[in-house]
Amino acid sequence: MLNSYLNPMEGIEAYIFLAFGWLIFFFCHSLFASRSSKEKLQKSFNISSKTYRLLYNTSSIVVLLAILLLNGAIKGDRLLPPSSFLQYISLLLAGGGVVVIRVAFREFDFKSFMGLSREDPASLNRSGILGYVRHPIYSGTVLLVLGFLLYDFRMPTLVSAICIFVYLPVGIWYEEQKLIKIFGDEYLEYKKTTPAIFPKIRFWF
Repeated sequence: MLNSYLNPMEGIEAYIFLAFGWLIFFFCHSLFASRSSKEKLQKSFNISSKTYRLLYNTSSIVVLLAILLLNGAIKGDRLLPPSSFLQYISLLLAGGGVVVIRVAFREFDFKSFMGLSREDPASLNRSGILGYVRHPIYSGTVLLVLGFLLYDFRMPTLVSAICIFVYLPVGIWYEEQKLIKIFGDEYLEYKKTTPAIFPKIRFWF
């Protein structure tokens, strides 16, 4: 009985279970990020906004790690044969994703992002990398996911990548509804002039 739980998962049921895990994660991630849910839960449990955000981010990280462990536990043959070229490209993409995310965090207050200090956006930030893309953390995430997919090109990793890429437009739309409520026409103008994830490519010849 115990061995059946310790053995790696496999088959279509495992892929469905993995996709369902991502679905639950993304649903809860968006639901509990909403202002209405936040206010109701803060009132119900008598906690501050700072504590709520800290709990929200901590639980998100824990669940995300659990899903990634599940992804690794599912058996699946490689869809592409391993090669040093693919490995190089995967590390290049993943490394680029880490750099983009680190640069993006320079434009945010990391303590308030994690819930360690009060979140109080006084004005719309368009400086640095935010002048090129509206959601640089998602830009870095795309590179990371592509890098991880090329490094571990198996069916479970492909399922995870598809789930993430399907959710990104939904997550962006949902997040931008909140930003439009906060910044109004200023954000709508910013949205018109600045791409969401991929920067505009300019040619000087």
